[in-house]
Amino acid sequence: MKQQLPPNVIDIEASGFGVTSYPIEIGIVLSSGKKYCSLIQQAPGWTYWSVEAGVFQDSFRLNYLSRFISPVRI
Repeated sequence: MKQQLPPNVIDIEASGFGVTSYPIEIGIVLSSGKKYCSLIQQAPGWTYWSVEAGVFQDSFRLNYLSRFISPVRI
């Protein structure tokens, strides 16, 4: 019987819920065990940040804004 590998997983965190939210972090884990994770730079026009969604605390948001990669590079 062929050994079943774990699934490939893509996890995307967003600034909130709904059509005006945008991606803020992406994480990928392949079945081989290779991993990648990056914060995503806020692009022009991406302005929605939902406090109610509880995605991140204000202190993390300030830290997030200083450690990002352009969405074009991701």
